[in-house]
Amino acid sequence: MLEINIDRDENLVTVKPTGPLAKEDFERLSEAVDGYINVNDLEPNLMIVAESFPYWESFTAFLAHARFIRTHHEIVKKIAIVGDSFALSNLPAIADHFVTAEVRHFAQNELDQARKWAGGIDSKDDKPT
Repeated sequence: MLEINIDRDENLVTVKPTGPLAKEDFERLSEAVDGYINVNDLEPNLMIVAESFPYWESFTAFLAHARFIRTHHEIVKKIAIVGDSFALSNLPAIADHFVTAEVRHFAQNELDQARKWAGGIDSKDDKPT
């Protein structure tokens, strides 16, 4: 399951895995991000808050995740990964090979710093509010 929260004031989509990730989670995430872009004409940043490295309930869910990354990796400019697990702390180094977004890791107790870094309009391509 994937909780999705959109903060329009911060131009930030926050996702929190709360169990095995399903294909439908990435469909909902894609709809949320695309809908936000269409309504606000802004490209949101992303913050992932996880207690541990999430896992997929099926290979189909993994493919849906890969599809989301493929279609959105040039849209999202910043991705903040918040969590204390070893796997999450190493994710930015891996993600740099697959996405154009700037990816940073923050410890669980740095949630406010992550939100501050990822939130807001920071791209010259984005329109001011």
